[in-house]
Amino acid sequence: MTESRAGLSPDRHELGLRRDALTMALYVALCLLGALSLLDGSLGGDRLQIVATIWGITIGLVLAHLFAFVASAHVVGSGRLHPHDREAALAHLAGGTAVAVLATVAVLLVPDAAELFIVRLVLSVFIGSVGYLMRRAVGASRPRAFLFALVLMAGAALIAQVKVNLSH
Repeated sequence: MTESRAGLSPDRHELGLRRDALTMALYVALCLLGALSLLDGSLGGDRLQIVATIWGITIGLVLAHLFAFVASAHVVGSGRLHPHDREAALAHLAGGTAVAVLATVAVLLVPDAAELFIVRLVLSVFIGSVGYLMRRAVGASRPRAFLFALVLMAGAALIAQVKVNLSH
Protein backbone atom coordinates (compact mmCIF):
# COMPACT_ATOMS: atom_id res chain seq x y z
CA MET A 1 0.00 0.00 0.00
CA THR A 2 1.37 3.44 -0.86
CA GLU A 3 1.95 6.01 1.85
CA SER A 4 0.69 9.60 1.72
CA ARG A 5 2.71 12.60 2.82
CA ALA A 6 1.14 12.28 6.26
CA GLY A 7 2.66 8.81 6.63
CA LEU A 8 -0.79 7.23 6.54
CA SER A 9 -2.47 5.21 3.86
CA PRO A 10 -4.21 7.49 1.32
CA ASP A 11 -7.61 6.37 2.63
CA ARG A 12 -6.74 7.19 6.25
CA HIS A 13 -5.16 10.48 5.22
CA GLU A 14 -8.30 11.43 3.26
CA LEU A 15 -10.50 10.42 6.20
CA GLY A 16 -8.38 12.59 8.48
CA LEU A 17 -8.83 15.59 6.19
CA ARG A 18 -12.59 15.00 6.05
CA ARG A 19 -12.65 14.76 9.84
CA ASP A 20 -10.75 18.05 10.10
CA ALA A 21 -13.16 19.82 7.74
CA LEU A 22 -16.20 18.40 9.49
CA THR A 23 -14.85 19.27 12.94
CA MET A 24 -14.40 22.88 11.91
CA ALA A 25 -17.81 22.96 10.19
CA LEU A 26 -19.52 21.70 13.35
CA TYR A 27 -17.56 24.12 15.52
CA VAL A 28 -18.48 27.10 13.35
CA ALA A 29 -22.11 25.96 13.17
CA LEU A 30 -22.31 25.72 16.97
CA CYS A 31 -20.68 29.11 17.47
CA LEU A 32 -22.91 30.77 14.87
CA LEU A 33 -25.96 29.20 16.45
CA GLY A 34 -25.05 30.69 19.82
CA ALA A 35 -24.00 34.07 18.47
CA LEU A 36 -27.08 34.50 16.28
CA SER A 37 -29.30 33.52 19.21
CA LEU A 38 -27.57 36.13 21.34
CA LEU A 39 -27.88 38.81 18.68
CA ASP A 40 -31.46 37.93 17.72
CA GLY A 41 -33.04 41.29 18.58
CA SER A 42 -30.09 43.55 17.81
CA LEU A 43 -29.75 42.74 14.10
CA GLY A 44 -33.26 43.94 13.32
CA GLY A 45 -33.85 41.81 10.23
CA ASP A 46 -31.21 43.62 8.17
CA ARG A 47 -30.02 40.92 5.75
CA LEU A 48 -26.68 42.57 5.02
CA GLN A 49 -25.99 42.98 8.74
CA ILE A 50 -26.88 39.34 9.37
CA VAL A 51 -24.62 38.17 6.53
CA ALA A 52 -21.81 40.46 7.75
CA THR A 53 -22.23 39.01 11.24
CA ILE A 54 -22.10 35.43 9.93
CA TRP A 55 -18.92 36.12 7.98
CA GLY A 56 -17.33 38.22 10.72
CA ILE A 57 -17.84 35.48 13.29
CA THR A 58 -16.73 32.75 10.87
CA ILE A 59 -13.60 34.58 9.75
CA GLY A 60 -12.68 35.36 13.37
CA LEU A 61 -13.17 31.75 14.46
CA VAL A 62 -11.31 30.28 11.50
CA LEU A 63 -8.39 32.71 11.85
CA ALA A 64 -8.09 32.04 15.59
CA HIS A 65 -8.27 28.31 15.00
CA LEU A 66 -5.73 28.39 12.17
CA PHE A 67 -3.37 30.52 14.26
CA ALA A 68 -3.52 27.98 17.11
CA PHE A 69 -3.28 25.04 14.70
CA VAL A 70 -0.25 26.39 12.82
CA ALA A 71 1.50 27.43 16.04
CA SER A 72 0.99 24.00 17.60
CA ALA A 73 2.00 22.26 14.35
CA HIS A 74 5.27 24.23 14.41
CA VAL A 75 5.93 23.19 18.02
CA VAL A 76 5.13 19.54 17.38
CA GLY A 77 6.98 19.61 14.04
CA SER A 78 10.18 21.06 15.59
CA GLY A 79 9.74 24.43 13.94
CA ARG A 80 8.49 23.12 10.59
CA LEU A 81 5.07 23.07 9.00
CA HIS A 82 4.72 19.77 7.16
CA PRO A 83 2.69 19.28 3.97
CA HIS A 84 0.00 17.32 5.83
CA ASP A 85 -0.31 20.24 8.29
CA ARG A 86 -0.99 22.60 5.39
CA GLU A 87 -3.58 20.18 3.98
CA ALA A 88 -5.27 19.90 7.38
CA ALA A 89 -5.31 23.71 7.75
CA LEU A 90 -6.96 24.00 4.32
CA ALA A 91 -9.52 21.37 5.33
CA HIS A 92 -10.35 23.40 8.45
CA LEU A 93 -10.70 26.52 6.31
CA ALA A 94 -12.98 24.69 3.87
CA GLY A 95 -15.21 23.35 6.65
CA GLY A 96 -15.70 26.76 8.25
CA THR A 97 -16.28 28.44 4.89
CA ALA A 98 -18.85 25.83 3.85
CA VAL A 99 -20.98 26.54 6.93
CA ALA A 100 -20.77 30.30 6.39
CA VAL A 101 -21.88 29.83 2.77
CA LEU A 102 -24.76 27.59 3.91
CA ALA A 103 -25.86 30.16 6.50
CA THR A 104 -25.56 33.02 3.98
CA VAL A 105 -27.69 31.20 1.41
CA ALA A 106 -30.31 30.53 4.11
CA VAL A 107 -30.44 34.24 4.99
CA LEU A 108 -30.69 35.36 1.38
CA LEU A 109 -33.40 32.89 0.32
CA VAL A 110 -36.01 33.38 3.05
CA PRO A 111 -38.64 36.09 3.51
CA ASP A 112 -37.86 39.19 5.55
CA ALA A 113 -38.23 38.89 9.32
CA ALA A 114 -37.64 35.12 9.24
CA GLU A 115 -33.90 35.20 8.46
CA LEU A 116 -32.55 34.63 11.96
CA PHE A 117 -35.02 31.89 12.77
CA ILE A 118 -34.37 30.12 9.46
CA VAL A 119 -30.57 30.41 9.62
CA ARG A 120 -30.58 28.98 13.16
CA LEU A 121 -32.88 26.19 11.95
CA VAL A 122 -30.57 25.46 8.99
CA LEU A 123 -27.53 25.34 11.30
CA SER A 124 -29.37 22.98 13.67
CA VAL A 125 -30.46 20.73 10.80
CA PHE A 126 -26.88 20.69 9.50
CA ILE A 127 -25.64 19.52 12.90
CA GLY A 128 -28.41 16.92 13.09
CA SER A 129 -27.69 15.73 9.55
CA VAL A 130 -24.07 15.12 10.47
CA GLY A 131 -25.23 13.00 13.40
CA TYR A 132 -27.70 11.10 11.23
CA LEU A 133 -25.11 10.34 8.54
CA MET A 134 -22.54 9.41 11.18
CA ARG A 135 -24.84 6.83 12.75
CA ARG A 136 -25.99 5.45 9.38
CA ALA A 137 -22.33 5.05 8.34
CA VAL A 138 -21.75 2.71 11.28
CA GLY A 139 -24.83 0.63 10.55
CA ALA A 140 -27.52 2.19 12.74
CA SER A 141 -31.11 1.86 11.57
CA ARG A 142 -32.87 4.95 10.22
CA PRO A 143 -34.95 5.43 13.38
CA ARG A 144 -31.89 5.12 15.63
CA ALA A 145 -29.90 7.48 13.41
CA PHE A 146 -32.78 9.96 13.43
CA LEU A 147 -32.97 9.76 17.22
CA PHE A 148 -29.23 10.38 17.44
CA ALA A 149 -29.64 13.39 15.11
CA LEU A 150 -32.32 14.79 17.42
CA VAL A 151 -30.08 14.27 20.44
CA LEU A 152 -27.22 16.04 18.66
CA MET A 153 -29.53 18.93 17.72
CA ALA A 154 -30.73 19.19 21.32
CA GLY A 155 -27.12 19.18 22.51
CA ALA A 156 -26.27 21.95 20.05
CA ALA A 157 -29.29 23.98 21.22
CA LEU A 158 -28.19 23.49 24.83
CA ILE A 159 -24.64 24.62 24.04
CA ALA A 160 -25.99 27.67 22.18
CA GLN A 161 -28.23 28.52 25.14
CA VAL A 162 -25.35 28.17 27.59
CA LYS A 163 -23.32 30.57 25.42
CA VAL A 164 -26.22 33.05 25.44
CA ASN A 165 -26.69 32.75 29.20
CA LEU A 166 -22.98 33.19 29.92
CA SER A 167 -22.83 36.22 27.66
CA HIS A 168 -25.54 38.13 29.52
